[in-house]
Amino acid sequence: MGQAKSLVSLILLLIIQSFLSCSSAKDEFAVSAQEFSLLVKDVNCLVVDIRSPEKYLAGHIEGSATIDYGSEEFEHKFRFLNSDQSIALYSNSSRKSAKALKFLKKELGFTNIVCLDGGLEDWEELGFAISTE
Repeated sequence: MGQAKSLVSLILLLIIQSFLSCSSAKDEFAVSAQEFSLLVKDVNCLVVDIRSPEKYLAGHIEGSATIDYGSEEFEHKFRFLNSDQSIALYSNSSRKSAKALKFLKKELGFTNIVCLDGGLEDWEELGFAISTE
């Protein structure tokens, strides 16, 4: 019985730690829709929609590029950029963007990268424009 309680406690601790590590990456590098809108206007910042091409075509932030985080080409396309390139990522929600951001920082060494807090859903709810062109 004592071992079962210890095992359950350990599992709960690991789950909580997992959530905290995800949220800390998101919180540390997530920017508000207002801040993100300034980056969209910055010609030196690469704004990237990391959703599928189909979702991008259905509606995206004007001026953004599309590089699907779920594709095999994701890492390859970013390898051609300087690691100090200013990058702003977004997806439907901030969870996927935070995972992509963490990967790009850790695996490819990007240093100037943020993601949209709340994702495209919050962007739209706050009245910012979505393009289908």
